[in-house]
Amino acid sequence: MMRLKCLSMAPINLCQFFPMVIGLLFHLFITLYAATSNLGPERPATQGSIWPKPRFEKRFQFYFTIDTNQLQFQIVGETCSIIDRALERYAVLAKSTVMYGKIDSTRRGVKSAPELNTKNLTTFRINLKKPCEEYPTEKMDESYQLTVAHHSLNDMPEDNLSADSVWGILRGLESFSQMLVPHKEGRVFILQGVLIEDSPRFPYRGLLLDTSRHFFPVPEILRVLDGMAYSKMNIFHWHIVDDQSFPYRSILFPELSAKGAYQSELAVYTPCDVLAIIDYARDRGIRVIPEFDVPGHARSWGEGVDGLLTRCSSTNEYGPMDPTKTETYVFLRDFFAEIASVFKDKYVHLGGDELNTRCWEDNKLIADFMAKSNDSQDITSLKRLFYQRVLDINNKLGLKSMFWEEILETGLPLNKDTVIQVWKVESTYTIQPVVSRGFKAVYSGCWYLNMLERKWHDYYKCDILEFNGTPRQKSLVVGGEVSVWGEWVDESNLSPHIWPRACAAAERLWTYTPDSEAAAGARIEEHACRLKRRGVPAAPPNGPGYCPVIPLAEDTGASTREVDAETQTRKVDAETQTREVDTETQTRETPKPQAPTKAPSDVSKPESEGSFVESLFEFFSYFRFLRASN
Repeated sequence: MMRLKCLSMAPINLCQFFPMVIGLLFHLFITLYAATSNLGPERPATQGSIWPKPRFEKRFQFYFTIDTNQLQFQIVGETCSIIDRALERYAVLAKSTVMYGKIDSTRRGVKSAPELNTKNLTTFRINLKKPCEEYPTEKMDESYQLTVAHHSLNDMPEDNLSADSVWGILRGLESFSQMLVPHKEGRVFILQGVLIEDSPRFPYRGLLLDTSRHFFPVPEILRVLDGMAYSKMNIFHWHIVDDQSFPYRSILFPELSAKGAYQSELAVYTPCDVLAIIDYARDRGIRVIPEFDVPGHARSWGEGVDGLLTRCSSTNEYGPMDPTKTETYVFLRDFFAEIASVFKDKYVHLGGDELNTRCWEDNKLIADFMAKSNDSQDITSLKRLFYQRVLDINNKLGLKSMFWEEILETGLPLNKDTVIQVWKVESTYTIQPVVSRGFKAVYSGCWYLNMLERKWHDYYKCDILEFNGTPRQKSLVVGGEVSVWGEWVDESNLSPHIWPRACAAAERLWTYTPDSEAAAGARIEEHACRLKRRGVPAAPPNGPGYCPVIPLAEDTGASTREVDAETQTRKVDAETQTREVDTETQTRETPKPQAPTKAPSDVSKPESEGSFVESLFEFFSYFRFLRASN
C-alpha cells in the first residue's frame, strides 16, 4: 500500500517541476544559439574592391592620399567631350562620398582606412591613344590599364590610366572611382597602390528593360543606365513596345502611340526622350538596341494602323500582323526607316518569339493566299515569307538583326552577323544548336530577374560557356543578358528589383575567373552600398547589414544625369501643363531616414493562470532579449 501511495503522488510532483524543466531546456537552447550567432553584418563589406573583378589586379602595400580639391586630371593623349563629361560626373560622385569616411569608420564590421602618413596624389595622367568614337558599337574596345604606384618601382607605366578607346577610359575611371576609400576624417580618400590590366570576357553584357507592360519615366531609365555603367554593362536592350502598350511616339506614325499607349501624352517616349536616353547611354559606353517584335506581340500596333493585324474569322479577335498584304510591308519599310534614323546602333531586335498563329489558320483570306501560293502553303512557310520580307527591308536600310531563338524553327536563311538570343530553357546546352549553325549567340535563360525568390548568388553560378562545343563554337557566344520583364515591376520597385542581382551577371560576363561565393559576397555588399550612395537604390544582397546614406539637398545621382536641355523638355498640351524632363533640373529626392520605432517599455503577458504558460512566456521573452543583445 505504501508503494501505491508513492506512485499516486508522483504525477503531482512532476507537474510542479515541468515548467522548470522546459525552462532549463529553453535556456540551454538560447545559450547555444547566442554563442553561435554573429554580431554585426551577415557579410562584412570590403573597402575599395572593384566590381566586376578585373582580369588582372595587383595591389601594393603602400597607399596614397587624394584630396578631391587638389587632384588634377592631366590629359596627355586624345580627348573629347565624352571624357570631359565623365570627369565632371566622377568629381561630383567623389565629393558626395568622401564624407562617408566619418560614418564608415564607426560602422561595425568595417575596417578603418589607413592613417594619413601616406603620399599625396595630386596628378592623375590619362592617355587616350586613339581619337574618340561618336557612339559605341559591336566592336567597341573596353580594355584599359590602370596604374597607381611609386616611381621607384621598375617598369611601371608613366600614365595612370591608358586605353586605345574612349570606352576603355570610361571603364578605367569607374575602377579608379571604386578604389577610393573615404578616410575617417571625411575630407580625403585613401587609395592603395595598384596595377590593373583589364578587359571584358564578353563584348555583349546586356540588360533588357520592358517598357510596355509598365511605363517607366525617363529619369528611371537613366537611373538604370547609371547602375549599368557602375557595373560595366554595355548593352541596353530596350523592349520598348509589346501587346499591352505602344509608348514609342513615332514621327511618321503618331497614331501608334496616340491610340496604343496607356496614356497618349504622359506614358510615351517622344523623339526628344529617345535621343536623350541614347546620348546618356553613349556617355557611359552603353549601346541602345531597340526591340520591335514582329509579327507577334503586336496587339498595341493595330489600334494605330488599320488593317495591319489579322482578324480571326470565327471569333473576330486580332492576331499577328497580316503577312499576305502588301500594305503591311510598305508600313514596316517606312517604320524601320525611321528607326534606322533615330537609333544609332546598327542592330535592331525583331523579336520572333511566342508567335501565336491561330488567327492565321482561322482567317479565310490567308487560307486562300496559301492555297494559291507556291511558296507559302503552310504556316511555317508563311512565317518564313514574312521574316524574309522584313529582313530584305532591314538589309536595304543597313541594319543588322537580332531574333529570339524561335526564328531558327522557320528554316529562314540568315546572315552570319545575325545574333540569336537564347532564352527558353534555363540551361546553357540550348546554346549549342545556335552556334553549331554558325550564328552569334546571346544567352539570357539563367538571368531572368522575374524569378523573385532568387538572390544574387543564384545568378552568380551561371556560366554561359558550360556546354559541349568546340572552341570555334564557343567563340560565337558573344555574351549574355539580364531580363527585366515588366509584369510585376514599375517605377516604385524597379531599381531594387534589378540591383544588386544584375551585378552577378555583370561580373560573370566581365570576369574570366570569378570569386568564391564568400569572397564575391563581401565585394557585392560593398558594391550594393556604393550603388545606393550614388543614387541607385539596391536591395540588401546578403541579409542583415547596414549601409547609411546621407540625405543631400540635391541628389548627386540626378546631378550627374546632365543631358542637353533642349532634348529633355516635353510640352504636354493638356490644361496648359508642361512636363519637364530636363535631367539637370529634375532631381530625385533621397528618402530621409525615419526614426526607428520604439519598442514598448513592457510587454503584457497573456492572460493565463497556469504557471506552465507563464514560464513559457518568460523564457520566450528571454530568448528575444538574448537575440537582440547579440
